[in-house]
Amino acid sequence: MDDTMNQENCIMTFKSISYAMRFESVMKENKITIKLIPVPRSISTSCGICAKMDCKEIDAVKALIVSYDLKVDGTYTYFE
Repeated sequence: MDDTMNQENCIMTFKSISYAMRFESVMKENKITIKLIPVPRSISTSCGICAKMDCKEIDAVKALIVSYDLKVDGTYTYFE
């Protein structure tokens, strides 16, 4: 990848902070690195918190979402 390009991250949004906190707990328990951050202005959601992760982890994250019946509002690709 060209050094001038921005890094690609995946962002998951939630309808409530409690959903985001449970998501964070499950990811930590399963050794998936995520970071809860304020939702970027370019993404609209009813909860002000989202989870940022490396897009390389998205398949494992999606499998955990199904396994743990996690509530995710949306998934976005975000460049920073």
